[in-house]
Amino acid sequence: PELEVSETAGPGALRPNIRRVYKTLGEGDNRRKVLICREVDTNLDGIKDTVRTFNPKGEPLREESDTDYDGRVDHWLAFSDGRVVEEQEDTNGDGKPDVWKVYLNGQLSRIKRDRNFDGKADVWEIYVKGRLERMGLDESGDGHVDRWDRDDLLRQQQEADDAKAKVAADADAGIVDAGKTVD
Repeated sequence: PELEVSETAGPGALRPNIRRVYKTLGEGDNRRKVLICREVDTNLDGIKDTVRTFNPKGEPLREESDTDYDGRVDHWLAFSDGRVVEEQEDTNGDGKPDVWKVYLNGQLSRIKRDRNFDGKADVWEIYVKGRLERMGLDESGDGHVDRWDRDDLLRQQQEADDAKAKVAADADAGIVDAGKTVD
């Protein structure tokens, strides 16, 4: 009695392909209906491909998807405060993730990859402001980075941006060249 299901047809669908499950929470005047699950058949084959669950505030918690439509989940998302914080992908179809992505404040921060599909990361990518800064490689298979490759162009750009920001801040404060002030 506390669950309610709603089915709708999305764009291009002739029959319902989106199912939403609501749960009634609270008592008396605090009683409210909250979305707890949404299932979607994205390719309109009659099988749900994406399932997203929600917390009692209606914010997304987790999502599982079958992105290649083979009947097996191959993409996972985790949310915090309504934002994606972690993403996992199965790129070889074995049902286990081999790419792990971490997001901070909505931006990609790190990626771990398992190139040989042994269940352990062997490539680590570090991102700054959405751009790849450096990449670590485990060439020996011991689970530790053997070599770091860095984006020197990005580092130089960041240093130039920092220098410009300092000049602009100094100008705003009335400071110019060797301590001379601007009238």
